[in-house]
Amino acid sequence: MVKLSCLWQQENQEVWSAILEHPCVQNLGRGTLGLDQMARFIGQDAQYLNEFFRVLAIAAAKAPSSEWKQVLGSHSQNVLVVEDQLHHRLGPVLGISAESEPLSVTVAYTDHLLRIAWSGSFSEIIAAVLPCYWTYREIGQQLGAQGMPDNPIFRDWIETYQGAAYGQAVTEILDIADALEDSKECHIAFARSLRYEYGFWSQAYDSNYGFGWR
Repeated sequence: MVKLSCLWQQENQEVWSAILEHPCVQNLGRGTLGLDQMARFIGQDAQYLNEFFRVLAIAAAKAPSSEWKQVLGSHSQNVLVVEDQLHHRLGPVLGISAESEPLSVTVAYTDHLLRIAWSGSFSEIIAAVLPCYWTYREIGQQLGAQGMPDNPIFRDWIETYQGAAYGQAVTEILDIADALEDSKECHIAFARSLRYEYGFWSQAYDSNYGFGWR
């Protein structure tokens, strides 16, 4: 029997593959990504995580079991602690301003997640947040297997997302997803988030992506 998470992924294989093959991802792995592009990516990721931790906190409140409440509550706090540490290490090196504004994909993506968090079911929330978790692990593992770049900025990012701690968090979310009841809304939420993930890499790679709209 195909796991529910794998079914969602298989339905969106074209987008999934496009993310892994995205020039922004591949250049990050080679260490040839422009520092301005990496700065845009990290700056927008910080903006994204400001809202993502709220989505996870709402998911924890809606979780139907105490075990899942604990897992998601822990993940929400880790967004503020663990990944925030990565941004604090890389931000000053890349010259990222704390006052940077969210770009168009960041706004659309976080609005999408928050809307589902407040008005959707618990299953929809998990389907919506899963692409962020899952693709970052796959990217980290893929790039790490290709060999680490010399640039410590890129190496630090890859090591974070190929690491055991992050991998465990992804496994926990996948286990929750695979225990859910499927619905049409879950398929839509997963597919839409996955497309926003592609757009997120694209706006980092090309400053004109989305016509620069905020």
